[in-house]
Amino acid sequence: MNSRFGLIVRYVLFCLFFTVGAAAITLSILIDPEISTCLTNRRMLHEIRRQNEKIADLTAQYEAQINLVRTEPNVLRRLERVTFGTSTHLPEDASAADLPPGSQALRQTAQSILADMQKSPAAAETDLPSWFLRCRKPRIRTALFAAGSGLILITFLFFGSPRIQAPRRRLD
Repeated sequence: MNSRFGLIVRYVLFCLFFTVGAAAITLSILIDPEISTCLTNRRMLHEIRRQNEKIADLTAQYEAQINLVRTEPNVLRRLERVTFGTSTHLPEDASAADLPPGSQALRQTAQSILADMQKSPAAAETDLPSWFLRCRKPRIRTALFAAGSGLILITFLFFGSPRIQAPRRRLD
């Protein structure tokens, strides 16, 4: 029973050390080309989704303003007066609401989205985690590879297959 418990502990330690060593080697090999590209693409995808949500909100606001213009002709006349500076028609209803208060805010939001879209994609590079940027350095990558290799070697040396003793024969 005691040897069975020892074998289980040996197996668990072998799996643990081997997994950590293999992960260190894999990280050191794949960090620069694949993992950095993956993280950068995820950041860009998140940014694009955020911009798409803003654009969807703007579209909904524009549609609401277009529906307002279609339903109330006084709004269209007021827009004409504001846009061209003069108006040939006077508003029919003096109590009618002025231009929608969100039109200026809508214009500013649209301009800010367009400015965000024209930003350089180099900003995504600086958003990477600090541990990741450290691991990309050549000396750190070499150290990770060496540590992982050493850990796997030690794992096989100390926790590899146990010595199996042949059962003793009795001489009677």
